[in-house]
Amino acid sequence: MDEMRIFGPVPSRRLGKSVGINNIPPKICTYSCVYCQLGRSLKMVMNRHAYYDPDELLTETTKKIQNASFNNEPIDYLTIVSDGEPTLDANLGQLIVRWLI
Repeated sequence: MDEMRIFGPVPSRRLGKSVGINNIPPKICTYSCVYCQLGRSLKMVMNRHAYYDPDELLTETTKKIQNASFNNEPIDYLTIVSDGEPTLDANLGQLIVRWLI
């Protein structure tokens, strides 16, 4: 699948080493903030939508974690850090619950 959906581990300013999960496509947001590090929004939306299958994201994340473990790279946290607004994902709750099971 899209390799940029799951990335890391990368250093986090507050959390040590983190594996990032992009749960929506880039630059889908409710705003187009002039100070956004990602630039202007490509698609401004107000309604939540299901973008990716949570099970696919879980599988990709698991592979990333296994690879990091094999390479002795520590992971302190998983972070949902979309290149847009992560709460616009209608499957956000399912994605989080999948990690609790």
